[in-house]
Amino acid sequence: MKKTKTALSLALLIVFALMLSGCGGKGDEPVTYESASGLTIQMKKGFKESTVEGSTCFFEATDCMMNAIKEDFELFASIGNDAANMSMADYAALVSNVNGVDFVADENNNYNATYENTVDSNDFFYFSTLRRTDDAFWVINFACLVGEKDKFLPLFESWAETISFK
Repeated sequence: MKKTKTALSLALLIVFALMLSGCGGKGDEPVTYESASGLTIQMKKGFKESTVEGSTCFFEATDCMMNAIKEDFELFASIGNDAANMSMADYAALVSNVNGVDFVADENNNYNATYENTVDSNDFFYFSTLRRTDDAFWVINFACLVGEKDKFLPLFESWAETISFK
């Protein structure tokens, strides 16, 4: 009986230790996701790519999502803007003006914004970042419930730093 209690106590201690160290476990290692649109990003395990109208690419998990919208330079030319010669600062000002959200450059000259919005009676927190490729500007949005903002903002910022294009 004493050996059983000792073994059970040791097993519970190991489980407890594993729970405490779970944040650094292999399950937290980022996974590389490649969209059909050419966007590549590293995020946590568990995202699935979906098709959503209005999004160039869309990845969703049970507790957050990421979508990207590609705005081809040709679109800007059709409304009289020379996007190929537009700076990121100019594009950020344009997106800020249109959406009422202030995009600010970070130390890597990526323009980012955070905001909250209510959709279907649910309050969401958004982290948005802007990118430029040879033929387009991209708006990449990450979202989670407002109550999860403190948990996800550092993750969204980290994931955004891994964005690349093929």
